[in-house]
Amino acid sequence: MRRAVIAAAAAALLAGPTVLAFFSGGYFAEPRLVAAIVAWACVLALAATGPAPLPGRAGGRLALAGLALLTVWTAASVTWAPLQGPAAESVQRLLLYTGALITGAAVLRVPRALRAVEP
Repeated sequence: MRRAVIAAAAAALLAGPTVLAFFSGGYFAEPRLVAAIVAWACVLALAATGPAPLPGRAGGRLALAGLALLTVWTAASVTWAPLQGPAAESVQRLLLYTGALITGAAVLRVPRALRAVEP
């Protein structure tokens, strides 16, 4: 079961940017929202089938913590932003990036997935 989840998450991680590019480069909210949902579904599936999908080393955890803090700060800024639409879109993008970072950290620990990414 774990192998199938890792393979599906790796496929989503590798194909995701290309698929998103075909939807106006992810400029509009709907494709970004779908991509974020897929990224976080991969995170949940990886967490449910094995060890925590968080980065294993201090540098990776620091990068993830920084991105998570930036996401929280941007979400808080929606309350005082003069234009709430662009601020909310930035939160959507950051949620997508955070899910993709966690998925990448979990999937790319597996040597087979790492070899698939290398070329």
